[in-house]
Amino acid sequence: MGLMSMKERMANKKVIIIGAGITGLCSGINLRNAGYDVEIFEMHSLPGGMCTAWSKKGYTFDGCIDWLLGSSPDGFFYDMWREMGALDDSTNSVEYEIFSVTELSSGKNFVIYTDPEKLREEMLALAPEDRGEINKLIGLIKTFSGFRIASGFFGAVRMGSYWLLNLRKALMFRKLFRIDIEDYVKHYKNKELAEALIGSIDGKICAATLIMMFGFMAKKSAGYITGGSLQFAKRIEQKYISLGGKVTYNSRVKEIIVENGKATGIRLENGKEYNGGYIVSAADGYDTIYRMLKGKYTTPLIEEAYSKWALFPGTCQVSIGVARDFNNEPPNINFILKNKIIVDPKSEATRISVQIFNFDPTMAPKGKTALTLMIPADYEYWAGLRKVNRREYDKQKERIALEVVEALNARFPGLKERVEVVDFATPATYERYNNEWKGSWEGFWPNAYQIRKSLPSKLPGLSNFRMGGQWLKPGGGLPTALMEGKRICKEIQKAG
Repeated sequence: MGLMSMKERMANKKVIIIGAGITGLCSGINLRNAGYDVEIFEMHSLPGGMCTAWSKKGYTFDGCIDWLLGSSPDGFFYDMWREMGALDDSTNSVEYEIFSVTELSSGKNFVIYTDPEKLREEMLALAPEDRGEINKLIGLIKTFSGFRIASGFFGAVRMGSYWLLNLRKALMFRKLFRIDIEDYVKHYKNKELAEALIGSIDGKICAATLIMMFGFMAKKSAGYITGGSLQFAKRIEQKYISLGGKVTYNSRVKEIIVENGKATGIRLENGKEYNGGYIVSAADGYDTIYRMLKGKYTTPLIEEAYSKWALFPGTCQVSIGVARDFNNEPPNINFILKNKIIVDPKSEATRISVQIFNFDPTMAPKGKTALTLMIPADYEYWAGLRKVNRREYDKQKERIALEVVEALNARFPGLKERVEVVDFATPATYERYNNEWKGSWEGFWPNAYQIRKSLPSKLPGLSNFRMGGQWLKPGGGLPTALMEGKRICKEIQKAG
C-alpha cells in the first residue's frame, strides 16, 4: 500500500503542458521550481506562440510586443518577468516619450505623450472647452501611475489602502469598466478630441484600459524590449530548459486522454501517447475544449463565450523593409488614407497605423527600417479563399500590399523606390501558424461587457486537468500569460 502511494505521488509529479507559448513556458518554469517533472508539447518548431517575429532579407518583423507591462522596474510585473528569464541585466527597454501621432480629419496631428502633463497640454491645446474632463482623465492616469500591484496578504492590504486614500478616483475608475472608449468620449464637447482618442486606441475597448495603459506608460514601465518578441520568448524557453524542463516541438496534440473522468495523458497526431499526473492546456481554447476534449466538458458560460462573445477582430499584418531611416519619426503613426483600401468584401481601411521600428537597431540593417501595419480583415473570407483558391489568395495579398506601399509613399515621398521586402499575413496565417481560433490573435475582445468576465480553468467532470492562457480572460496579452503561469502552478500544488 505504501509502495503504491509512493508510485502515485511520483506519477502526480509529472505534468504535461500543451503549448509552448508564454503561458505554457511560464507554467513550466513555476512547476519546475515547485519540484514537478514537466514536459511541454508544441505543434510549432519555435517557442512563444503568438509572441513571435520572423526574418526576411535581413529585416525582422515583429508580430506581438508594442508595449510590455513591466518593461522596467514597477515592483510587480518587472520582477515576475525577471523570474521567468524574459528580462535580465543584458536586456534593454525603450520607454516611449511619444507613443503615437494620430492625424485628424481636420489635418491636425494629435500626439499621445506618455508624460501625463504633456498629454494634458496636448489635449487642452486641441480642446480647451473640455478642461474639466481632461483634468479628470489626467488625474486618474497620475493616480493609477502611483498604484503598485503587489501579491500576498500584505500586498492586498497595501493596494486596498491606496485606493481608500484615493476613493473618489477609485470610484471613477470603476465606472470606466462599465463603458467602452466610444461611450466615454461622449463626455467631451470637442469632436476632434473624441476622434483623437478613438483613432489612437480603439473605440470599442473598455475605457478602463485607457487609464491602465497611460498609467503604466507614465511610470515608464510599458515600453518595448529591444530584440523583439521572438527573442523575448526564447529567453523564457531557455530559463525553463535550464531548470530541467523539456520541450518537444513539431508535436501537435490530437486528443487529451481521459479515463473515468480523469485526464491521464495525451495522444499526438502521429499516434504516440504520453502519460502524466496532470495535464495543462495552454493552447487554443476552442481547440482544447471542442477537439482535444470532444466538447464533453463545458459550462453554459463556456458555450456562451464561444458562440456569442466578440473576438479580437481579424487583421492582416503588412510588414515592409525599407532602405532608409526614419530617425525623426515617432514610433507609431496613424494617418488617414487618400484612397481607402478594400481589404475584402466585409473590410476596408480608411486610415492605417504604421509602427516604425526606428527605435530597435536589431530589426533592420544599419540605415534601413522595418515597418509593420495592421489593417482590418474578415477571417471567413481569407480562410475560405486560401482553402479553395490559393492563386487568388496570393493575388489579393499582393494587391493589398501594393496599395499599402502606395499609401505609405504618399505619406513618406520616395519610400516606394526604397522598399526591399514586403511580407503579408492574413487571419488564415494566424490560424495556420498558431492554431488561433478564427484567426483571433489575442482571444476574446476586451469590451466593457466581456472584460469583467473570465472562463473557468477547471472543467466540470474532469479532474487532473487545467486550462490556462489568454482564452480564459478577455483582453489576453502577455501579462495575462505571465500571471496564468503562476496561477496554474498554485492550483496544481493545492490539488496535491
